Amino acid sequence: MRQKLLYSLTLCAMFFFLMSCNNDDTSIQKTTLDYLVQNTWVVENITANPAYDFDLDGNEENDIYSSLQNCAKDNLTAFIIIGNEQLVQVREGDEKCSDEAATLYAEGNWELSNDVLVLKSFGVNNDTLNFSIESISDTELILVQEFEDLVNEKEIKQTTRYIKY
Repeated sequence: MRQKLLYSLTLCAMFFFLMSCNNDDTSIQKTTLDYLVQNTWVVENITANPAYDFDLDGNEENDIYSSLQNCAKDNLTAFIIIGNEQLVQVREGDEKCSDEAATLYAEGNWELSNDVLVLKSFGVNNDTLNFSIESISDTELILVQEFEDLVNEKEIKQTTRYIKY
């Protein structure tokens, strides 16, 4: 009887020892949704390929970011979930484009499916904009948008790099 008890205790001890020695990473893996909503984002770079006349000044450019007014370069973008509603808000940063500039620059709704981000009813024109999420982390979000330049009839691939604010 003692021998069976000792054998059972040894088996239990080995079981608990083996279970406690796994190499599983116990940290929680974040999803694209987690990264998207847990950060506020600010644009760091926007490029286009091929070049197009982004600001309608008659010159085609690849570096779209340098064509932005400085006051637009520090705008803050947040993806928010309130109940069942998914809101995207773009707010003015510290540098305002005018004294009358609204704090809330643009807003709309958003959906995320298979690394495709869709902005709906966005901005003053209630646009629907589709982006592919090229990469996302705690510190960086890269969105790619493909669209047609209707003036010059060519397909544009615009890449926007956001960093965590």
